[in-house]
Amino acid sequence: MKTLLFAVLLYGFSFFGCKSTDIKSEQLKLLSTDREWSTAIAGGNIDRIVLFWTENAILYFPEAPVVIGRESIEKIIKKYRSISGFSFEHKPAEVFVSNSADFGYTTGLFNISMPDKEGNFIKRQGNYVSIWIKQKDESWKCSVNIGNYRLPPIYERF
Repeated sequence: MKTLLFAVLLYGFSFFGCKSTDIKSEQLKLLSTDREWSTAIAGGNIDRIVLFWTENAILYFPEAPVVIGRESIEKIIKKYRSISGFSFEHKPAEVFVSNSADFGYTTGLFNISMPDKEGNFIKRQGNYVSIWIKQKDESWKCSVNIGNYRLPPIYERF
């Protein structure tokens, strides 16, 4: 009888301190965070935009050098925002959150418009993946952002 009681108590205590995570709720929270980030980007408030990045974040943007660290990302955002006619927007489409709810990613499309080196106005569309890390305060911050341009229609048939 003592063995059975011990087994029941051990089983009960094995769940003590474990918190149940509602993955669907976390997915919605992460998707909402990415949408808030998109709104901040569209609004152009650089101080607000960079708050969505971790301190050691990495940005991989097409046809650009890798940017490491929130401070460096802020500098590159300021540089692009200073270009007359520059605009950038992104729209999250999919979200994933790990079972532990401390890691996730979002994917979606982005649009960028700006003049090229010759002054011709260009518009490009691309895909992105943002990798998010849950912070101690339960907020989500982007740790890695990777983007690539979509191919022109002539190449999309292959």
